[in-house]
Amino acid sequence: MYRFGADGIVGDDQEILTPAVQVMICKYILTCPLELPANDNTLMTYREFKDAGPLISYFTTNTNKTIETTFSGNLAGLKTRGQDIGGKLLASDIYDLSVQFFAFPRVPVLVNFNDRDDSAASFLDMECLAMTGTLLTGKLIAPVPVP
Repeated sequence: MYRFGADGIVGDDQEILTPAVQVMICKYILTCPLELPANDNTLMTYREFKDAGPLISYFTTNTNKTIETTFSGNLAGLKTRGQDIGGKLLASDIYDLSVQFFAFPRVPVLVNFNDRDDSAASFLDMECLAMTGTLLTGKLIAPVPVP
């Protein structure tokens, strides 16, 4: 529960929320439609949202890279911390850990995490691994030869 007052928005613990959280709460309250839009409930990555383009670098640096550097080699720590802050573990065949949170009602946030894998680095350096990815991408998007 939140209380709106002259000092701002106050949470259950009686502490005033940060300006960023206050803005998010107000934006959600003012713009969230009463009726859910008709869609297929497909989840999207941040990059896929309209108007995300200018913020992708910020998002990557402040979320992906931070989670990666903090929890690389510490999957148990990420799992525990995720559950401690209200995350629900999801079964996944492709991720080492998948945790669902709700930023707001109707706003799910998934953390899909694969822990580091140093095996490829035993065979190739980072430059060669980057080139391998680039070459694979080129082959995947190349026109299909006509028989």
